[in-house]
Amino acid sequence: MKIDNNAKYTYAYDELGTATDKAWNVKIEGDWYWLPKSQCELDETTGTVQIPGWLVAKNELPAEE
Repeated sequence: MKIDNNAKYTYAYDELGTATDKAWNVKIEGDWYWLPKSQCELDETTGTVQIPGWLVAKNELPAEE
């Protein structure tokens, strides 16, 4: 599937690790990723994170169809 750089992709995360003022360390499908707070939206109540397409492509996350 082609990733749309302007779209937002929602992922369920497995675990929330260390957070800094500017980023979250999030485990998605068994791998850890640093995600910038300025670009992503994390929802601890649902266990999901929204990530812009360009960052999905950069981190080589699987895009859901």
